[in-house]
Amino acid sequence: MRIREVDIYPLSCELDEGSFAYARGVHRKRNATVVIIKDDEGNYGIGESGVGDPLSIAYIVRELIEPYLGKEYTYNFLVEDIYTRRFKYNEEGAAAYSALSAIDIALNDLLAKERNISVVDELGGIVRKEVQLSETLDAAFPFIAMGETMREEVPAYAGTGYFYRDISDTERNLKFLEEQIAKALDLKFKGIKIKIGSSIKMDIERIKLASELIQGKVPLMVDANQAYSRAQALQMARFLRDQDVFFFEEPVVYNDLKTLRDIEELGVRVAVGESVSSLVSFVNYIE
Repeated sequence: MRIREVDIYPLSCELDEGSFAYARGVHRKRNATVVIIKDDEGNYGIGESGVGDPLSIAYIVRELIEPYLGKEYTYNFLVEDIYTRRFKYNEEGAAAYSALSAIDIALNDLLAKERNISVVDELGGIVRKEVQLSETLDAAFPFIAMGETMREEVPAYAGTGYFYRDISDTERNLKFLEEQIAKALDLKFKGIKIKIGSSIKMDIERIKLASELIQGKVPLMVDANQAYSRAQALQMARFLRDQDVFFFEEPVVYNDLKTLRDIEELGVRVAVGESVSSLVSFVNYIE
């Protein structure tokens, strides 16, 4: 594989009235960084990163990939060497891993095209025919990517229940939550996950309302997006152990393993992992 050039497109779209919130802030825009890597035979691979400031991601992608332009490398060498170089951007830095991810996706796409096979086959072929999926469903996404027939066949849950952009407006937030859950139920999702992490009092109201609306028809899950302190997370866990909630996602900062263990010891299932970005951290989680 000889990389001839790299095109990088930092993209950002204002949400206007479609803005929504979670415990750690208001989403007023959607960002993405598209990376196109071209070889010297006219093939190209497309990668994408949806996390982080797109201009920052674009800069890191350029810094990581430019030393390899015009030279012959195997895919394995490229990825391993770039992975090692990214340590200069902080071993746990989300931006560096987002940039590396976009490069990796583009290289896999490029390699598959060079070999005239699908990306699935390039990655080793089909491993399983069934998988649990999540689909974001909120005011910022009036369209639904997954068709109704597919949704009936694939056990996808709706990642929904976001806060209204003014988190302090309790009445409007509960109404907004009700609208989102009604939409998810109408679309026949197999589970519903809502956002919490504002205040314990408001979050308890949100969970009670969600449970009342769902009526046990599908599993209910909650996601605090790492917003709670240890004390708040344990308080919420004590409440959740008496509720019909399938899991408690990211109750505290992702590397607070002691609190995560303590919550599980209270009998509450914890969901984590999306904020972990290194092999070292995953090993710590497993241990």
